[in-house]
Amino acid sequence: MNKAIQDQYTSQVSLTPIINPFWSHPYLNIYTATVPDRMHHCDLGLFKYQLTYTRKLLLLYGEQNILQKMDIRFGKILRYPGLHIFQHGLGNIKRFTASEYRDIMKVAIFCVDGLLKEIDVNLDKQLTNLFVLWNNMYILSREENPTELYIEEFKKSRIDWAHEFIHLLQQFSPSDLRLPKLHSWLYHIDHTIREFGPLNGLCTETYESLHKYYVKASYRRSNKRNINSQLLKNIRYHYILTTMHNNNTTNNSQDQSSNITFRKKIYQFDLKDITTFIQQFHSNDKVYSDELKLGMYHLKDCLDLWLNEISKLLNINTEFETLSIIIEIYNAVKLTNGDWVRATEKFNNQKEYSNVAIQWKISSEIELVFGQIKHMVFYLALVHLYDYKYQTENKFLKFGCPYIKFINEFYIVPIEVLIETVHIVQRFDHNNAYFVNRYISWFINMQFYIKK
Repeated sequence: MNKAIQDQYTSQVSLTPIINPFWSHPYLNIYTATVPDRMHHCDLGLFKYQLTYTRKLLLLYGEQNILQKMDIRFGKILRYPGLHIFQHGLGNIKRFTASEYRDIMKVAIFCVDGLLKEIDVNLDKQLTNLFVLWNNMYILSREENPTELYIEEFKKSRIDWAHEFIHLLQQFSPSDLRLPKLHSWLYHIDHTIREFGPLNGLCTETYESLHKYYVKASYRRSNKRNINSQLLKNIRYHYILTTMHNNNTTNNSQDQSSNITFRKKIYQFDLKDITTFIQQFHSNDKVYSDELKLGMYHLKDCLDLWLNEISKLLNINTEFETLSIIIEIYNAVKLTNGDWVRATEKFNNQKEYSNVAIQWKISSEIELVFGQIKHMVFYLALVHLYDYKYQTENKFLKFGCPYIKFINEFYIVPIEVLIETVHIVQRFDHNNAYFVNRYISWFINMQFYIKK
């Protein structure tokens, strides 16, 4: 830094030429004494700058209409557990917390994509790519076991992002992006990782979260008397309950069906009456969503196909239509991993039909069927399949996410093959185009299961 001021190239390294008072202390290295904190450097710092200046850029090229379009897109993002949905857009950006900024990171790419397409195609691609580069860099910053190879890769990702950041948004910064946080993030973070380890251990949010959970929350639940003893009791009770829950989960892991929890039963009928039931459903004057109507339309064919397959697998010659088989339809089920899969017309005043990843293995289905046949109770799900938008391998991904579309295929599968819920985001201004949002979790398993 001192050399940059002496040689007069401070603007090239995001610095303002101000003498640092710590230079008069030869045994004090301020960059070692105050290491970068990712939450304040990234979540509340650089990403906040990027988002603020992006809105200024959109306002310059597209005026207020583009900003309104961006805010509407944020409000249209499908809900997902733990993800904050910004129903009213980003107008209140100055009051956002670090957690809210992280939620914005997870969906900003999809909300920015195509906003400037009709004004400047190249600028639109560069702006979208800026947010892709940010997310890739942010994911790398969360590495738990940094190696020298990782540090070099992380350095390259920071430089790539900074190049686009400065090129696109410098004109909107009052200081021409001479930001101490930007300088520190680019030029001092490698040394910090080598000396002190991964950035996760340097994040003050860890300790702030512990303080909020174990002190603030417990304090609010208390009667404000004998605080210390009450706090200790609350922590002890929480530990006991957590341990009991983990033990119960471990003990029940052998029987997956015992861990399946259903919500509200919405329909029940005999298999022999399925045609009448579906006809009555479609003739009903009640307004249903397209998802429910489409599911009911394909229900009978999917059940027939599944029962025929089961007959072949189990070598059964019985006509199922002659048996009394009761079909019960529920609006939600809890998977063994704790995820809720919903198929309901009204959840928090909105319809919700969950997207799920499926472990599609015929051998697994056979095993599950034999495991359930002794009870003559089958836990099934009707699924509408996605496939890749384009069938050429180099187009499977877009913005680092699987790029998919709905296909006209419906199947009934055992609930046990549903691995987890996934977050699907529609590509705005495109027909039948969706993304599997891999940024929804910074540690997401990138395996994506699509029936080919």
